[in-house]
Amino acid sequence: MDSWERLAAPFTNGAVRWRVAERSLDGLTVRLRPGLTASAIRARLDEVLGKGGWSYTLFAVGEQALGCNLTISGVSRAAVVAIQQRGLEACADEALAHAAEQFELLPPLDPAAEYWVEADPESKEPLYEPHQQPAAIPEAEKSAGRQAIDRLLERLKAAGAGREAAALIVRYGGYGGSPEASRELYTKLRALLQETIR
Repeated sequence: MDSWERLAAPFTNGAVRWRVAERSLDGLTVRLRPGLTASAIRARLDEVLGKGGWSYTLFAVGEQALGCNLTISGVSRAAVVAIQQRGLEACADEALAHAAEQFELLPPLDPAAEYWVEADPESKEPLYEPHQQPAAIPEAEKSAGRQAIDRLLERLKAAGAGREAAALIVRYGGYGGSPEASRELYTKLRALLQETIR
């Protein structure tokens, strides 16, 4: 296998970093794009080419964009990303990831696919990552407490408070990690429902 094939070998899911690619007009959903982490890219390049076999430079493109020129074995590719509120380091990592994609260093998920997730109404940040959505538990295997939480969630969705309920579910990591946490979650969801239907 030559060095180009070794560079393009599949990455693990642990090498993926989700980045916001687009926001809905109301700000309540965002489209996430999978990309490789900068550390995974650097590690692969070092492993296959050695530290002297590749390089990259960052450059400003006006005041609102950052570019990355990645050179591998004398071949260069560039990418430009918009500087947003996430900071220069995150933008530099994203620019490197985009440049690396031009050399077929790709995440194990399709970057062109649509990955829309709910966003926090206040911070506008994603509430979860697409590959971290918990698998559905069959109804017969759920405890009575979980079934009660599910019924509350359905009522909250019907009452128009689904996003607030989702934020609570995310905060508690699903149904809660212990019976006490589940009871606390149930209490907060019930209070939210009572507040919503007033």
